Amino acid sequence: MGPRSVVKTEKVNESIFKDACHISHIENISLSIPDGILDLEKWMMDLMHDCGYKDWDEAERDLQLPQKTMLLFPAQLESVLPIEKKLMLRTALILSRSNTNRYWPNSPMICTQNRLNRSVRMIEINTNEYYGLDEE
Repeated sequence: MGPRSVVKTEKVNESIFKDACHISHIENISLSIPDGILDLEKWMMDLMHDCGYKDWDEAERDLQLPQKTMLLFPAQLESVLPIEKKLMLRTALILSRSNTNRYWPNSPMICTQNRLNRSVRMIEINTNEYYGLDEE
């Protein structure tokens, strides 16, 4: 019988990035889907049109979504309603491109209650500084 592999999983906490010089950007976002919304894609499309955008590309350019991958950590943030529609759309777009742990700017939008209805702290770290690599 051959060797067995051992897998160890650890939960990463944002406190691992105590040294602020490794952090390039922090943003807190929170969204509560309004009651009665069942079709999230239609809700986002209607919100996009209510904000005056013709398509997703126009909305994303104007709303200035983060362009780099960011780490996500659960946050205890109060979602204040009513929220301005453009801010709500920007938040929904970011969360639709985020899995449990990361925001991926180039990923497709996935509109589910679990992705959109949450509060997170997004952190961009300078990985070269964090791992002590030379930047060339």
